[in-house]
Amino acid sequence: MRTILLTLSFFTFNFSLCHAVAQTHHDWEDNHVLQINREPARTYFIPYAEHKGDRMVSLNGTWQFRWTKTPDERIHDFYRTDYDASAWDKLAVPANWEVNGYGTPIYISAGYPFKIDPPYVMREPKKEWTTYVERNPTGQYRRTFTIPDAWQKGQTFLRFEGVMSAFYVWINGQRVGYSQGSMEPSEFNITNYIKKGENQIAIEVYKYSDGSYLEDQDFWRFGGIHRDVLIYHTPDVRIRDVAVRASMDGVLQINPQFAVYRGETGEDYRLVATLLDANRPVGGDTVAAAEILDLQHKAARMNEWYPQRGHRKFNRMEIKVANAKLWSVEQPYLYTLRLQLQKADGTVVEQVTQKVGFRTIQIKGGQLLINGKAIKIRGVNRHEHDPYTARVMSEQRMLQDLRLMKAANINAVRLAHYPNCPRWYELCDSMGMYVMDEADAETHGLRGTLASTPDWGDAFLDRAIRMAERDKNHPCVIFWSLGNESGYGPNQAAMSAWLHEFDPTRPVHYEGAQGNYTGKGEVIPDPSTVDVISRFYPRVMQEYLNPGIPEGSDKERAENARWERLLEIANKTGDRCTWVGSDGGPRPVLTSEYAHCMGNALGNFKEYWDEINSNPRMLGGFIWDWVDQGIALNEKLEMRNEKLAGIPRGAILYGGDFGDKPNLHAFCMNGVVLSDRTLTPKYYEVQAIYGGMSEQEIADQHPETKAAKPKVSKSKAPTSYIIHLTSNIKPQVFRAPTDNDKSFGNWLAKDWKRCGLDTRRIPMKTEQQGNEFTFTFEIPDSLPPLPRLGIVIELPREYEQLTWYGRGPWDNYPDRKQSCPIGLWKSTVSQQYVHYPRPQDSGNHEDCTFVELKTKKGKKIRIEAVDDVFSFSALPYSAQYLNSKTHDYELQDQGKTYLSINCAVMGLGNSSCGPGVLKKYTIDKNKKHQLKIRITE
Repeated sequence: MRTILLTLSFFTFNFSLCHAVAQTHHDWEDNHVLQINREPARTYFIPYAEHKGDRMVSLNGTWQFRWTKTPDERIHDFYRTDYDASAWDKLAVPANWEVNGYGTPIYISAGYPFKIDPPYVMREPKKEWTTYVERNPTGQYRRTFTIPDAWQKGQTFLRFEGVMSAFYVWINGQRVGYSQGSMEPSEFNITNYIKKGENQIAIEVYKYSDGSYLEDQDFWRFGGIHRDVLIYHTPDVRIRDVAVRASMDGVLQINPQFAVYRGETGEDYRLVATLLDANRPVGGDTVAAAEILDLQHKAARMNEWYPQRGHRKFNRMEIKVANAKLWSVEQPYLYTLRLQLQKADGTVVEQVTQKVGFRTIQIKGGQLLINGKAIKIRGVNRHEHDPYTARVMSEQRMLQDLRLMKAANINAVRLAHYPNCPRWYELCDSMGMYVMDEADAETHGLRGTLASTPDWGDAFLDRAIRMAERDKNHPCVIFWSLGNESGYGPNQAAMSAWLHEFDPTRPVHYEGAQGNYTGKGEVIPDPSTVDVISRFYPRVMQEYLNPGIPEGSDKERAENARWERLLEIANKTGDRCTWVGSDGGPRPVLTSEYAHCMGNALGNFKEYWDEINSNPRMLGGFIWDWVDQGIALNEKLEMRNEKLAGIPRGAILYGGDFGDKPNLHAFCMNGVVLSDRTLTPKYYEVQAIYGGMSEQEIADQHPETKAAKPKVSKSKAPTSYIIHLTSNIKPQVFRAPTDNDKSFGNWLAKDWKRCGLDTRRIPMKTEQQGNEFTFTFEIPDSLPPLPRLGIVIELPREYEQLTWYGRGPWDNYPDRKQSCPIGLWKSTVSQQYVHYPRPQDSGNHEDCTFVELKTKKGKKIRIEAVDDVFSFSALPYSAQYLNSKTHDYELQDQGKTYLSINCAVMGLGNSSCGPGVLKKYTIDKNKKHQLKIRITE
């Protein structure tokens, strides 16, 4: 066997060598070159001497900048100290290139923007692709910085919090190193490259690299330095890293690491740890630096801390706090750990602080416990996205997101699908938000190919290590996640093994690690490398609409059948959790993506949570996702892209609008909130369901619900009342398709278009007795499932003031109305339409007793329900007009008010990515439908 393996290795080596000789070698097209001279990953902190920031210089700000479409066009020696870059453009750091007018933003959901040939990114793609011309955009940066005089002794480090996707750095004309990985920090020791006074730094950034094969997330593809850049200084004996574990029993374990330079050994240095509760010391410990450094590798020390057999020991230092205040999302109490590196005489040479939250994670009886109490994940997925700055996240935007989430009763965020900027975790710690921290590892366009390729093992593991090392001390992080949609293979197994051994205090998640719980035959559990069973876009146990499937058939449309039922999995037996923090019982069952919030969406959210609350193993889920990924058109984008001429500034754009190819159009618009964080009806539904509020509790929040409830009228004897708008009443069965109606282009909207439903009128019998109307509808068997059934009345646009008694204040549908109590509501027609980036139906109100429209001059039209309630919408756009537009900025007031009165409306469902609408929320074609109303002018 050994001979065979050696022969195979020799053959592989020679083949790779010959292949490499035939082409130019690039570090950024070599999956074995992950870094050059990069420092080991560590916890996020910036050390200081006396006060925070006194040994740090920010390099954020204005840089000289040059951008080219390809690496070949770059200036090869731009890093020379005598190179004149005065004519270059100016660009802020941090910033993404594309929203500043450099290159084309590309939106792809799954698949690479370049020709697939790992690890290469420069192969020739299709001619119509953006990367045919912009093969690998390259940005070159230059600026100067000044070293404080006090920094002449000790060590100086250069830190990048995030660069997309690979880069080199030079100091004073000398190359310092290389790094890749867009969402992880990179540090370099630049002590031997700097000089007293002014220094020059040069950076060369490549948008695509072999690392991009692990960054195929559902998002815009940007380039540039998108997070902070800074320089910090340390003494020659320094605190290199620190790990803490704080459990609910009040025990704080501390594991510091040191680094020494220029002949230092750490002798006569000690680390003094003090735990502070609101600036009051509550405990401390001290350890000798040399003992931990152990430069002599003494056997006794190694046997104690790194034994020949068994696990390493962690608690180099320990502090016990009596009656410790615990950390949770409800009460995110934080202590401060102050670490002081001191000389023998007590002189403090360096300080580091870390926030500490005492909390313990366990899995018992199939439930996730925080501090001994079972929790449910009321979560949301979140991309780092700003419509104006792309991936650059300001403090204000992060605070806004967290405050809105907390107000919506969201208690957990899955960082989809990469580590976020460090400040986000600090805010989650302090404000109280559970975090699933996810490695920047997604190979969607290659499925699981690289997961089972040993040659890529180091690249996968690098992503997990750098994530966990940076974020290990945050109490908000309750799960490590191995990444997203990358198949499953030995490389994920290796990531899991490393994380479990590195940090036994947290469970590991990965949705791609799947067995089979719902198929026929024997149950195949999910791999034991994950500690929670996770699925995407599940179905509930109720019956779904299956268009085109004969009534009574047990078959299902593939669009529904592909999604598993979580409750079915949770009810299975035989599963076992092997994580050290579990009781060996079954694993919790989680949906890491569900309730796809694209456009007018979030149908049957209540049904999801009825099931989640019905079974203790059902952990909850993370909605997809928090915010629309729209890009607001600005002057820089417009000036450099002729395709954008004539579009108003500030317009929200999506995939394809920039001429980007390939693209997946508006599939980036999946947010609970709009791109600029404008709230939507979806937000309030999340707030209601996640808050577990009853209808009465919701109603109590709205004084409008206290109005006297009008009774639904009964038919009266005919009167001689004259109705002037009879000729304006038309049958209506069409709605402007929602994103869920369209799904991936093969769903309901396709059938509606095929049969011309937007202009088709079905048989409607009209009976009039005075001002009472009865409309009876017959639905031909040849028609597909209908979106609605009713009438539309065209009115002059002056009918703007709106009053109704029914569900409000925001729009609602049969399967999304929990947040909308019945009451007496007032609004305007202009406020009724929800401005989703892609025009579609909105504005519906269920369970209405009457609706009234009025002009400024007092003219009014009142529609009252007879025998049964109705639903209505009053919009400044017709359904056909909305259907004819592709962007919200195209909408113009049509000069009419369109009042739709419906006896039945189809629900919203989740089929933009997930199962469709529940059958109970569809319009029964076999049932007689009548709409009875009374019209008063």
